[in-house]
Amino acid sequence: MTFQQIHCDDSLRIGIAQHTSHASEAESHSQLAAWVRGPLRERLPHQHAVLEFGRVHPLGIALEETLCVDLPDSYIAGLGNDAGCMDSPVLSRWLATRELQYFDLEAIPADTHKSWVANFRHHRLKNGVIDGHLDISSSTAVFLTLFNVSANVKHSKAELRALGARPAYEAWLRIKLGRRG
Repeated sequence: MTFQQIHCDDSLRIGIAQHTSHASEAESHSQLAAWVRGPLRERLPHQHAVLEFGRVHPLGIALEETLCVDLPDSYIAGLGNDAGCMDSPVLSRWLATRELQYFDLEAIPADTHKSWVANFRHHRLKNGVIDGHLDISSSTAVFLTLFNVSANVKHSKAELRALGARPAYEAWLRIKLGRRG
C-alpha cells in the first residue's frame, strides 16, 4: 500500500511515515511489543494487542507464533478447540473476507461459540479490531488484533492497515526470517 492509495490528509501521511518507521526498527519481540505500546497505541488507542505470525499452506494458515501485548497468554490458550487449533470467529471472518473486522461484546452474533464469548469476558475485553496481511509469495501471514479500542478506531480501516498490519508484517519477517528492511 502506498501513501497515494490512502485517501487522507497530509497530517495522517506524516503520522503514518513516523509510526511505520518505529515498526521498521523492530528486530525483536520486545521491540515489536514496545512499538505496539508506544507509537501504535498513541495513534490507535487500545489496551491490549495480539500479533500472530503464520505460514500459508494449501489448506489454510498455520499460526506459528503469538505475541500478546498487555494481555495474558491465557487469552490465546482459551481459544484452543478440541482439535488443538485456535478457534476464533473473528479471525475466521477476516480470513473469509480479508477485510478489517470490528467486534463488540454487546453485538456478538448469537451463533458465536459460548466458550469464545466466555474467554473474551473472562479477560475483561469489550471490543476489538483485527486486520491481517498475507503474502503468498513468501507463504507468510500476520494478524494484528487490538482490544478495548477507542470508538474512533472502529472507523480507521485505512489507518489501521497502514499503521498496524503492514508494519507488523514487515517486523515479523525480520524477527522470524532474519530479513532486513
